[in-house]
Amino acid sequence: MRPEQRVIMRLPLDELWDRQGPIQETRCTGTIDKQAIAELLRLGPVRFVIADVGKPPIWIASEECFEFWRREVKAHLMDPESDGFYLDAYPDQYAYLARRWQVSHNLPVIVLEKHH
Repeated sequence: MRPEQRVIMRLPLDELWDRQGPIQETRCTGTIDKQAIAELLRLGPVRFVIADVGKPPIWIASEECFEFWRREVKAHLMDPESDGFYLDAYPDQYAYLARRWQVSHNLPVIVLEKHH
């Protein structure tokens, strides 16, 4: 299978990939909350990745990260410390659980696991 045809089969992800293939030297460091993401954004751009089962990962360009955070992520981000969540509590009945990934190069990566 060509990398651009690969889709997410389950969450959480075991590895990160894009249209060129697997991204080397990465690891998930755990869930991250709204405050921690806001602190990262104060330091500079990040890369958001939307992970939705049955679809390929969607990488958001670093130039779009601030607008994407304000427009999409903030309202849909669930608290990783909560015991549960109700999709009805989020706009359009979907929510993201955020996980930070350590990547050996470039910008911080936040994977947004989509629940709907």
